[in-house]
Amino acid sequence: KDTAAHTAGEWIIDTPATATTSGTKHKKCTVCGYTMTIETIPATGGGEHTHNYSSDWKSDSINHWKECSCGDKADVAAHSFKWVVDKEATATKKGSKHEECKVCGYQRPAVEIPATGSTTKPTDPTGSNPNTGAESPKTGDNSNMILWIAVLFVSGFGVLGTVIYGKKKKEQAE
Repeated sequence: KDTAAHTAGEWIIDTPATATTSGTKHKKCTVCGYTMTIETIPATGGGEHTHNYSSDWKSDSINHWKECSCGDKADVAAHSFKWVVDKEATATKKGSKHEECKVCGYQRPAVEIPATGSTTKPTDPTGSNPNTGAESPKTGDNSNMILWIAVLFVSGFGVLGTVIYGKKKKEQAE
């Protein structure tokens, strides 16, 4: 069985150091790939750092922000999307549209607008009715409100009369 000592390769940077944060690096064996050493890279700043944020927006699919040269983020906010039509749909051809952030310009992937499928324009619904002699169907509420109000008053007087009759009978019994 042959066994040999590991042979260290060059430093591999895992996380680069910034002005305010330290990074990490490691060495691997050039023969077997074993990670031999992991070390911290000290922050590059020489004391206090004054942030100088770029005027350009950086973004991902969720947020946008301004970024300092040290990697710090400011003005982080969620995108505020609006729809932008790239190509209008016609009667026979599909169109496309996409969402675009109103602040940073980030664009979501385009989506299809289906073809309208009709080459004729809709007719005027307020035009003349060819069935003017036909009886129109009844629509709306056809309950008679006066009847319901009368039933309400009759039942109210019935309850009132029962209460008065009960009191008189009770007074006569005493």
